[in-house]
Amino acid sequence: MLVTFISQCEKKALNRTRRILDAFANRIGDNVWQTAITEDGLDTVKKLLRQSATKSTAVSCHRVRTRQRSELMWVVGNRKKFGEQGLVAVNRTQKDVSQWQDNKHWQNLELVAIASAIAGLFHDFGKANTLFQAKLGPQKHKDSKNYEPYRHEWVSLKLFKAFVFDKTLETWLDLVANPSQIEITPILERTADIAFRNNFNNNSPITFNALDDFTKLVAWLIVSHHRLLVYPYFVKQQPNLTAISTWIDDCDIKWNSPNFIKEQWTDEQMAMNWHFPYGLPFQSKTWQKKAREIAAIAKKSLVSLKGFVWQDDILTQHLARLMLMKADHYYCSQEAQAYFQDNNYQAYANTDSDRQLKQKLDEHNVMVGHQAYHFSHALPKFLNELPKLDYNRILERGLDNADPALSQWQNRAVLLCQKINQSSNDNGFFGINMASTGKGKTFANARIMYALANTDIGCRFSVALGLRTLTTQTGQALQKNLHLESDDIATLIGSKAILKLLNANNIEQADSKLLQEQQQLLEDLERTALAMRGSESLEMDDDFDIEFDDDIEIDKNSLLKKWFEKEPKYQKLLYAPILVSTIDYLIPATEGTRGGRQIAPMLRLLSGDLVLDEPDEFGLNDLPALARLVNWAGLLGSKVLLSSATIPPAMAEALFEAYSAGRQIYQRIMLGEKTPTPITCAWFDEFSAKSQEITSTEKNAFTKAHKQFIDKRIERLSQDETILRKAKIIAINPSDTALDSLSHTIYQTLLEAHQSHYQTDGKHCISLGVIRFANINPLVAVAEQLIAKDNPDNYCIHYCVYHSQFTLASRSAIEERLDRLLNRKQAENIWQQPEIHSAISKNPSAKHHIFVVLATSVCEVGRDHDYDWAIAEPSSMRSLIQLAGRLQRHRKQPVTIENLFILDKNFKTLKGLDTVYEKPGFETKIYCLAGDKTVSSVLEQNQYKYISAIPSIQLIKPTKPPYTNLVDLEQSSYWYRLIGLGNEPNNAKLWWSSPITWAGELQRQQPFRLSSPDMTLILAPNSQDKLVWKIRDETNYREPKLLESNLIRPSDDVVIGKNSFEWFDNNALNRYQMIAEMLAIELYKVPYIYGEVNVPYYHKSDTQFYYHPFLGVFSELKENWSIR
Repeated sequence: MLVTFISQCEKKALNRTRRILDAFANRIGDNVWQTAITEDGLDTVKKLLRQSATKSTAVSCHRVRTRQRSELMWVVGNRKKFGEQGLVAVNRTQKDVSQWQDNKHWQNLELVAIASAIAGLFHDFGKANTLFQAKLGPQKHKDSKNYEPYRHEWVSLKLFKAFVFDKTLETWLDLVANPSQIEITPILERTADIAFRNNFNNNSPITFNALDDFTKLVAWLIVSHHRLLVYPYFVKQQPNLTAISTWIDDCDIKWNSPNFIKEQWTDEQMAMNWHFPYGLPFQSKTWQKKAREIAAIAKKSLVSLKGFVWQDDILTQHLARLMLMKADHYYCSQEAQAYFQDNNYQAYANTDSDRQLKQKLDEHNVMVGHQAYHFSHALPKFLNELPKLDYNRILERGLDNADPALSQWQNRAVLLCQKINQSSNDNGFFGINMASTGKGKTFANARIMYALANTDIGCRFSVALGLRTLTTQTGQALQKNLHLESDDIATLIGSKAILKLLNANNIEQADSKLLQEQQQLLEDLERTALAMRGSESLEMDDDFDIEFDDDIEIDKNSLLKKWFEKEPKYQKLLYAPILVSTIDYLIPATEGTRGGRQIAPMLRLLSGDLVLDEPDEFGLNDLPALARLVNWAGLLGSKVLLSSATIPPAMAEALFEAYSAGRQIYQRIMLGEKTPTPITCAWFDEFSAKSQEITSTEKNAFTKAHKQFIDKRIERLSQDETILRKAKIIAINPSDTALDSLSHTIYQTLLEAHQSHYQTDGKHCISLGVIRFANINPLVAVAEQLIAKDNPDNYCIHYCVYHSQFTLASRSAIEERLDRLLNRKQAENIWQQPEIHSAISKNPSAKHHIFVVLATSVCEVGRDHDYDWAIAEPSSMRSLIQLAGRLQRHRKQPVTIENLFILDKNFKTLKGLDTVYEKPGFETKIYCLAGDKTVSSVLEQNQYKYISAIPSIQLIKPTKPPYTNLVDLEQSSYWYRLIGLGNEPNNAKLWWSSPITWAGELQRQQPFRLSSPDMTLILAPNSQDKLVWKIRDETNYREPKLLESNLIRPSDDVVIGKNSFEWFDNNALNRYQMIAEMLAIELYKVPYIYGEVNVPYYHKSDTQFYYHPFLGVFSELKENWSIR
């Protein structure tokens, strides 16, 4: 290609860029270069320019298309030196605008700043009590408790309420402005009242609701600056979801301090919790000085403070809480500063990592209040400084060599987005991309968000997915296809080990007891090392890693660098214009049960838009948390795009309603809109793109618009005469046991499937098929029986077991092979694959070779695999649709004979259980199927024979249980759980239709990804170089050790029948050696990084786990078997 470079650099940057460009192009003017160059060469030039870029750098690159036309490719450095098309301005005008306060008018910013600053002044007063001061002391007795009956923030709340008792807002602000007039004795006398100490609203001389709204806000900020109020999990009578409006009346000490009722406390300990040996920070001269300063600012904004309405303005509430938490977190990490201490005040706030006293209490409160105010006012500037995506020709125009069938619908979507750009940025955007599997939705999503981006601000967005492996694949695909620089995109996953392996290779729900064991971890935060140091504010989720260019230097003068000085991972998470992550890392934005984890996700939503990829992948119990995230995306001003070919109507409706509720608050509070504004909605698929503006007052407007789009989509899908998947139901052959019946039926079916769907080279016939199971333990049991069977002389069957309970080393080896083998875009390449060639060469006389993958749901979502046939143990209609998407995925060869075989009964049905389509699945004891539960009874032929997305997306009127059809059950379950139809009490709509965001109780009762507590074991060699399972002994957290464990034991050898084979070599030691060489790390370290497996921890249970290299980790089936 022929390109032209234009430099508008200044100062030293001019010579630096000249040296680089002179090496690659001919200089045809003082600051103009031209050359013919390859795409790789151009990428190299851009990378070199970026590496040397400073504030004075500005270079544009134009591709010469014809003699009369060129197009802008990219700009490195100061984008403002060029126009939108890369033209250089000949004249400039300037006007006085606040450059960082963008079109978000931030009308509530001063209110946020004042509330967080005043709360900061008071937030840790409670630490002055005797018990807390003793806990900080280096001489603390080893047998004393590390926590108090009343947490310090509850004591702080009560001290503040005692201070404002019987005072108007003006009166107590006057006292803060004149702190020497504050009388401490009446405050302490009020806190001596037990009813006052223990209650929040009811049964208290000073009720929360009796406070004016701004005072209420400050009080709430004080008590929630570590975590929102939550009811203890261990109390039998839990708060009722049908009476949420009464929760604030029922709230008392146990909502904040569960150990108050969980532990035994003496009267002396109780009294010491309210005794303040050094007095309160009121008496500190430095505190008084800062109080006067903040109060003076507050009094100037008295009208604004009085205009705050508690129940109508959750945006101001949570922005103020965000800024208070950030200021507290920031100053906790700083060294003590004597200048802000009163030498006559001796109480301390925290200690350093060596348990030595660090910041004094007056200093800490002063500086948190100070930083909260200044951080609040700097928040718009912080967001404005975050990098935006540079001009990207591929995002704007598409790939040059794109498949026309893909680029046409994507270009249509982009044109629509450009048309609705202004209204989307002014009033909000909610979109749905329902293009079919294989149509390039991931790439289209990026183009859509780029086209929607505010041209004055730039493009930033987050892509949230459900599977960690898919996350890394998506990040790598976007970076490669869009020619993004390494600092344009960050990929965040939960394991550094997964990340390294992928780069080198280029749970079901728990019962109520397990829920309690999991919540124990959240309830006992005061027992953590940070809590012992008085530094709970430092607690942030650091259990993740980010794929991001470590060579990128973030401007040391930027607010990002200052605010997250000691959290480099969070710098990367917020810096990158595009973030690809599992949804786990954005969900905490709404949770609030552990405050530190909320900061970065909230800032990410504030600074960019949100793409939810495959949101219907999540189970019913995760949907309320998903809806909360979408609601807060609207509340914080983001645009939202859902992307899935199988979005159910109830999910589309509920998530729009959640978004709309949040966005209306944003419009009213942040932008000052007096009346509801219409939200711009859009729908995209491979057939069409449409948009419509919808207001919250238009009843059923979204439902009607969505139905019109879906009806047209179903019509077009029904017209497609190319049949790639055809299904039939397989009757179960009766046998002595459920397991024998299942194994025998599957064996006969796989032989039948191979006969109709094989690939031949003239000598041999091969087929690659998948058998999908609902749960691991039945899968392993069936696998053992299948591989033990003797096959006919002319048949060889090669088995691979694939599920989540392998070590990372083994699972990555399986996935790398399957990803390569099942990439069948060039169908004939399969014969050159070493695993196929080797299997055939070992048994050349056998004409038929069948390659079988026995897998759980890990084979359904996120794997770009192309199988010849599939056998499904049914658990839900959605899983059948997802599995069908793996058939003929690449080759697109029409079929006339069935290639999807659905077992008429799953294992649970054969065992005679009542609830059979669950874990995974949608059936519950309440929303259940009646009568015969065989697939032939619960699915109609038109729902499964030519399987497509239609059963998932078609609008079906929800009905009451019990059900006779599986699709009706699934669709109705969505409506009940998301919208609350049928008087379902536990629904997602409670979040945005109830006054509940002051507490964390709904988040506790509707958690995201509730799973059983688990234990991490490691497969590592012992002193005799024999592989054994080890577990971490963390009784001494300073020196953790690894001990051999019998929780996982070696299983018996697998019996292998005639002409049956293990397809892959899963030797763990060989894999460890390969990883060590691949990643250039010492061999002994490999098992401790890549040899982990997490197994459920069943309290007081005799569950025994077993391990085999071929089968993974599992437990044996029993009569009273447990499902995993």
